[in-house]
Amino acid sequence: MVLSLTPAPTACLTGSCSWVENVLYRFIGINDARGGTITAFDQAGNLYGISNYGGAHGYGAVFELTPSAGGWTESSLYSFTGFSDGAYPGSLLVGVDGNLYGSAGRVPGGGGYGYGVAFQLVPSASGWAYQVIHTFTEAESYGFGNLVQDSSGNLYGTAHTRAIHARLHISRS
Repeated sequence: MVLSLTPAPTACLTGSCSWVENVLYRFIGINDARGGTITAFDQAGNLYGISNYGGAHGYGAVFELTPSAGGWTESSLYSFTGFSDGAYPGSLLVGVDGNLYGSAGRVPGGGGYGYGVAFQLVPSASGWAYQVIHTFTEAESYGFGNLVQDSSGNLYGTAHTRAIHARLHISRS
């Protein structure tokens, strides 16, 4: 479910003011972006997000919510296959150029080397064109976090090396 929260219409003079909740969209099926997370919006007011387990193949999806007269309309922009395109997206942002950028995680065999990818979605006449812009190797990544972008268009993010991941895994058992 996607919600909006707006402050109460009267001015708040204390630290315990109420906000008004409004349901914008309810995910309805296994092929949509069920369990989706809103991560970005554009200047036109469209919301963009990712779903870890939704999409046509069950490996996650990138979706858009567009305001319409009757509420909001969901469009699936890309469904991950779990192969060279990665799986289980972990981040998404609207770039300074208007394109979408994100990261998708690892599955056995996913992302070329099995360690995930950074990707780009570019608007085209037929929808959005997906492109892997970087494939992570074992030496570079064993999962990664959110991406951010500077005003020049450079992307930055964090990654766990295999040794750090193993140490974290051992400390949890």
